[in-house]
Amino acid sequence: MVEVMNARIGSTEDLIRDLAADDEAVGWLKSVPGIGKFFSVLVRYEVDDITPFRSPKKFASYTGLLPSTYASGSRQEHGRLTKQGNKHLRWALVEAVTPAVVKSPWLRRYYERIKRRRGAKDARSATARKMAERGAPRGGPPPVMEQSNQ
Repeated sequence: MVEVMNARIGSTEDLIRDLAADDEAVGWLKSVPGIGKFFSVLVRYEVDDITPFRSPKKFASYTGLLPSTYASGSRQEHGRLTKQGNKHLRWALVEAVTPAVVKSPWLRRYYERIKRRRGAKDARSATARKMAERGAPRGGPPPVMEQSNQ
């Protein structure tokens, strides 16, 4: 049983290594704090083409990491996460928060500030949203995110 599991883990690691090899998009995504080889491959193949996202905020919205908004007249409230986006991207970004706050002092300060006010769960979600916005291109899509035909 253990040998079978080790073989499966090895083949999965080989697949991730092959998908990440010579892929500029994966290298670009790995530059975001907390996003390693596995998460960069996951994000790259879940998003595939980043051209529909005109801004980092639109990409964060696609992940479902933005709070819902209730507005009436001049009153505006923010509620729970919309969860309307891609659940795999949302999961990957929330999981990547822990290594990100270890690596990036800026993200650590942001996480701690939210954690003091709203708690650890909200801080993880807010930091994941911030990571999505930082990882998204500014001023248009980078050419490296387009799918290559192999």
